[in-house]
Amino acid sequence: MATILPTRTKLPDLVDYHNIAITAWPLLANGDEGGACTVCRPADLTVQIFGTFGAGGTLVIDGTLDGIHWSPMTDTFGVPIAAMASKLLTLADVPLAIRPRVVDGDKTTSLTVLLLGRV
Repeated sequence: MATILPTRTKLPDLVDYHNIAITAWPLLANGDEGGACTVCRPADLTVQIFGTFGAGGTLVIDGTLDGIHWSPMTDTFGVPIAAMASKLLTLADVPLAIRPRVVDGDKTTSLTVLLLGRV
């Protein structure tokens, strides 16, 4: 069980897109959690989850308003995010910070989470 620190890369400004960044948590194993990522402008957050899930591999996305108490985040249908396969989805909640967490899997589990949002 490790905390995987996120990296943030600002994308070049384009005609229709300004101040966009991708935050990445690579190679999350069973039991790992991502380090908290503060969300500067929390509207329009999209998450991509991919990699090797292994047997029973499940990744959840948590959010917090105070940096202490974490709760499961939901998609735009109000369903808690618990990915057991690759996904691309929009987050419905508006937290101060988010983190991914691998709650189940095996020794082959190795997941990457990308967060697209405004900075």
